[in-house]
Amino acid sequence: MWIQNKLFLSLYGHSLPVLAFDISSDNTLLVSASADKNVKLWGLDFGDCHKSIFCHDDSITTVKFVRDTHYFFTGSKDSIVKYYDGDTHEEIQVFEQSFGNIWGVDLSYIGDYLVTVSADSSIRIFRQTKEQLFLDEEREKRMEKMMLDQGELDLPMLKPPALDQFSKDKVMRIESESALKGSLESIKYGEDLMEAINQAEEFRLECESYQVDLERYEETCKANKKLAKTMEKPLKPKPDYAFENRNIFEHVLHHLKNIRRSELENSLKFLNFTVIKKMIYYIEYYIRNQIEVELITKVLVFFIRGYQAQIAG
Repeated sequence: MWIQNKLFLSLYGHSLPVLAFDISSDNTLLVSASADKNVKLWGLDFGDCHKSIFCHDDSITTVKFVRDTHYFFTGSKDSIVKYYDGDTHEEIQVFEQSFGNIWGVDLSYIGDYLVTVSADSSIRIFRQTKEQLFLDEEREKRMEKMMLDQGELDLPMLKPPALDQFSKDKVMRIESESALKGSLESIKYGEDLMEAINQAEEFRLECESYQVDLERYEETCKANKKLAKTMEKPLKPKPDYAFENRNIFEHVLHHLKNIRRSELENSLKFLNFTVIKKMIYYIEYYIRNQIEVELITKVLVFFIRGYQAQIAG
């Protein structure tokens, strides 16, 4: 650290390169993030390390303090963003919505919006809600998840035959390729569904506009035939070739049903709230008409679970 072109402090402690750092707005703390998967909190008065926290399972690429607080966010190549209290050093919340390396996080001026950028070509925006967060509950959720993950690892009762090193490498490569393929499939499904919803909404609005113009034209014809002769009758909108003779509800449902059930939730995570609001219109139609009730219920439950506050508002 340099003050007036003079070296003030040198901070040592990370075992691998430091990839990011940030300073709290009160200039009392510096947080550093490293490829060694740790963040370290340093006091700026004497350069002492207050705490070293093992945060992620891969290199930590970005870190950011919330303005006027000692809370901070970290992002990592393990695709996860975490939220910490820099005073108590507790992990507050974990965000696992991304499918690729987290390359950056930033916050709005008062810290009510969190923005993340990821290698899955996405920018995700999280908004702070009025819903109260209980640390004990979050801690219990993380413990349950760890126990479930461990249970899955301990599930095979029979020890598999030993593999030589080349076989192990091959298995790891196949598993990595399979996981990557699943992520890419989810993104593709999500993109297709979002495009279908936007196409359907665009055509629906065109039809509504046409109906209004047609009614105005017919009223004018009845009221003033001379004026009507100078007017052109509105042209009925034609659906995009992508509809393939399907109506807007069938078009959206077609793309929704194309999603593999195992990839449904991951694909729905790709949709932003603007698209979800449009999707609610179609969900209401499907439920009212008893169409694919099981599938539509799963989608609706997922939306409510993830966007309850916004939907209620």
